[in-house]
Amino acid sequence: AVLDPPAPIDLLDAGGRPVVVGDRGAVLRPPSRLGLRRDSSVAVMSWAGPWPADERWWDPKSAVRVARMQVVDTQGRAYLVAGTMGVGGADAQWCLEGIYD
Repeated sequence: AVLDPPAPIDLLDAGGRPVVVGDRGAVLRPPSRLGLRRDSSVAVMSWAGPWPADERWWDPKSAVRVARMQVVDTQGRAYLVAGTMGVGGADAQWCLEGIYD
């Protein structure tokens, strides 16, 4: 199922900090918890990615750096999440783009 629009989420590491993808496209600290901002979070059992992309790179006003990941919770539900990143991975903003059946 694809969410339109994507829903904001928290993707957190074991220390409760937002997951960050560095400039070289690697996760600096792996995801540990996933949660919708208004609901309780669930533990992350496994994950794949990230797959970074520079979207709309030709237009400086709308260019954004995005990293997508697949995340599976402890109940076996799988999600497609996307994070927009600032320079050095700062200011990570994560959203839920899809839920796998």
